[in-house]
Amino acid sequence: MKMKFFRKFAALAATAAAIAVCWNPLCASVYAEGLENGIKMNTIFSDHMVLQRDKKVEIYGETAAGASVKVTFKGQEKTCTADSDGIFSVYLDEMEADAQGSVLTVTSGSSRLDFSDVLVGEVYYGSGQSNMAYPFEEHTYAESVIKNDPSYGEDYEKYNNQPSYLENYKRYGKYHLLRFYMQKMMPETNGVNNKGVQNTWLEAESVEDLNYVSVTAVAYAIHLSEKLGDIPVGVAVAAVGGSQIHEWISPDSAAEIFPGSGNSTLSQRYTDMLVPMGRFTCRGILWYQGESDVYGDLETYRDCFTAWTEDTRSFFGNGDLPIILFQLPQYEDSGCKGLWAPFRQLQEELVTENDNVYLVCGIDLGDHTNIHPLEKWEFCERAAGLALEYIYGEEYGGSGSYGKSPAVSGLYRKKGTKRVYMRFDGASEISVSEGITRGLIATTNRQSYAEIDRFEQVDSDTIAFDTGLKYIGYLQNNIFGYDTAFIYNEYGLPVGPFADREVTSYDFDVTLTLEGCETDGFERYFAMDGEEISFRIIPEEGYELDSFTINGEERPFGDGSAVFEIREDTSVVCRFRPAETQPPESSDSDSGNGADASDGDSEISSSENTESIFSGSGGGCGSATVPSIAFGLLSLFGTIALEGKRRK
Repeated sequence: MKMKFFRKFAALAATAAAIAVCWNPLCASVYAEGLENGIKMNTIFSDHMVLQRDKKVEIYGETAAGASVKVTFKGQEKTCTADSDGIFSVYLDEMEADAQGSVLTVTSGSSRLDFSDVLVGEVYYGSGQSNMAYPFEEHTYAESVIKNDPSYGEDYEKYNNQPSYLENYKRYGKYHLLRFYMQKMMPETNGVNNKGVQNTWLEAESVEDLNYVSVTAVAYAIHLSEKLGDIPVGVAVAAVGGSQIHEWISPDSAAEIFPGSGNSTLSQRYTDMLVPMGRFTCRGILWYQGESDVYGDLETYRDCFTAWTEDTRSFFGNGDLPIILFQLPQYEDSGCKGLWAPFRQLQEELVTENDNVYLVCGIDLGDHTNIHPLEKWEFCERAAGLALEYIYGEEYGGSGSYGKSPAVSGLYRKKGTKRVYMRFDGASEISVSEGITRGLIATTNRQSYAEIDRFEQVDSDTIAFDTGLKYIGYLQNNIFGYDTAFIYNEYGLPVGPFADREVTSYDFDVTLTLEGCETDGFERYFAMDGEEISFRIIPEEGYELDSFTINGEERPFGDGSAVFEIREDTSVVCRFRPAETQPPESSDSDSGNGADASDGDSEISSSENTESIFSGSGGGCGSATVPSIAFGLLSLFGTIALEGKRRK
């Protein structure tokens, strides 16, 4: 806590330091080389760049001290005067997305710079290590090697039984909407050399023009553009294979976390790559990193990650920039047995400890022996779906993934039994893929663990399995057989790994059997003796009540007179049938659903003006809570508000 407080206290100083380094006129390497006419600007400003829509976009650089500067773009004209060091900065007004290339012009006296084919859309900064940096050339090579080398074992079988991963990229036909910037790696390390065009924005007509561009950047840009309605997307990448997180934090943070270390790699990438590239106005950050840090101390990584988020956001001048964090998928070699699962758990924790950080889960992806998995297309489709909900606040558009992966919200076991029910947050429906149901483990002492043989789906939103142990974990190995069955929500997102979740005991089962209707709660509840639950019944459109029973006894449906405490296992059966065609009623009796709202005999009340006392969606045992939905054991009454069937 003390370290975190100190770091937040120093955030303004870090921002000022970043800007000072970025703008220091003595640092010639900061600015693009070869620019003439007396104006210098960072390499992030070039032809074919993308400017961020719906935000004020900063245009900055260096010219003669005290000189007047004018920036024009798409009918806007902004002016300023360079300070005594020659630094200038203006902000363009917010703009809508525009795929029509325009010219951005910067003039100072008789000096002038023109940047052509400039688009307006969504802009992201991507960083990390090799899985962020890896270009198409390397991935093509990796695929061909695996397919031709049986020593890769399961990976060899996997890639020989599927089409080339490149097919999706080849089919994409709107590369004119996408732009990419690859920052030169400084210094070159680990035998990896800089290749292709760097330090400038690239345009492409097809994937063949992107041999040296990050596959992760391209896949994310394609999916994001499509999910947002085919708008321009630009991704600027500064990433280095094998780099550790301490290389990407600022010198001030490095001095705080590693005092007196003497490690020459501390802040190396921050200083040699991020600062020279220059800051730019962007929507968010992509961070795919950690493979090189699984061997180190996890608490140190925690401190570094918090520092990295603050340093990077400060550099870009936005303390709230969203960050999409790629959770490490499957992989194992002789040196990392058992190490990736704890690191994935740490990544889960980092999301809760740092604001506006979102985790994209790919636990069902990845290769067993190839540290550079080729399923970037699927991984980034999930990342774009996550961004759609949490960064853009858009509703689901009916195409692919949406939101974040479901997480376990509760584990319940009836007293005196071994049957455990597992329920999830972030899934109104779940399904189990084909394969062997494995990956669950249980423990009581958190020292020795027993594998749970299998699990099964028992409701649309519930998984069940048998164990008498106290704590449950899921997918806590580095890798799983390619025949593993994973649990998915309605958007095709896998349930993420979790460790040591405690099982809650309960007394009675409450089950719902529904025909011609559904509930906005659950089909099964886990109740303590004497507690009460609530739910709402929602009929199919054009259906009318047929029967409503509790433990086989017909009960009133709509008079609001009954309250039921749960004292035993309870079965609720509610059946609706297609309504018979009836003649229209007179306007005198047209109240609510054709009944006088004051008539105590009314069986159906309109959800437009009646608050259902079968409302909410109790999760069981009265203590579970889920963001945005209050779960708890409320009251089982006799009145049920009816409404048209919701859309999934």
